[in-house]
Amino acid sequence: MILNPGPDAYTASPSLVLLPEQFPLLESLAFCVRENWIPILVGPAGSGKTRSLSVLAQMTKRRLHVLTLSSLSDTADLIGGFEQSNSIVKMLEVKSELLEIAEEQAVRGTWRGRHIEKTTELQQKFKDIARDQRVKEGKKCLKDFIEYLKTETEPDELTHSRLDSLASSVCSTSSKQGFTFEWVDSVLVRAAKRGEWVLLDHANRCAAAVLDRLNGLFEDGGVLAITEGGCSEQDCIVRPHKDFRIFLAMDPKNGELSDAMRYE
Repeated sequence: MILNPGPDAYTASPSLVLLPEQFPLLESLAFCVRENWIPILVGPAGSGKTRSLSVLAQMTKRRLHVLTLSSLSDTADLIGGFEQSNSIVKMLEVKSELLEIAEEQAVRGTWRGRHIEKTTELQQKFKDIARDQRVKEGKKCLKDFIEYLKTETEPDELTHSRLDSLASSVCSTSSKQGFTFEWVDSVLVRAAKRGEWVLLDHANRCAAAVLDRLNGLFEDGGVLAITEGGCSEQDCIVRPHKDFRIFLAMDPKNGELSDAMRYE
């Protein structure tokens, strides 16, 4: 379904404000979400494409990731790739996401404890842990904070799933120091596993061959096969969460979207 936000859907306020002009678009977007269709938001820059979708995500308590594509985008941007990493770097990434979850819970008013003290304590601990490369202590610190979030907040199903995923990531982190090259899933793949939303902005700027890499996700009961990571046949299949949704946005002055995407 192709949707046009119209020129009046944009608001310059940094906060997400629901405007009467957005009601028809939000209703259409909500219908697409319910039917698991892929809407294509068409309009010039500043017409409210991203903002309107952000409002809907906020209203439905969904996490929205915005991936801005260009003519330089390749498949690694959509599915992931090999990156140099070590245990401390991985744990710092987990820490950042845990702090983001903590902030979300505080905003929603579901935090029963004193979140400022706890988040400040976590940040201070990790300064020392990262400086001294204390991997085992870092893993224990993260596990304790994950359990604290589960008991002292009221996470919804998606947030609970994110916490479980982060806990698994911590457990799988090697206690050894040193750098290695390992496969890192893209934001889109992680969102597919967790049931989050992804907006592919400027989708018509991206090469058709790159977008076609996602065709498997758009079929009924579709999956995404990631063979580039060198994993086993079973592990390379990504089965999207039932709540995962993907959206496309484009400015018509930048050309047409690939036929495969328009008629998927």
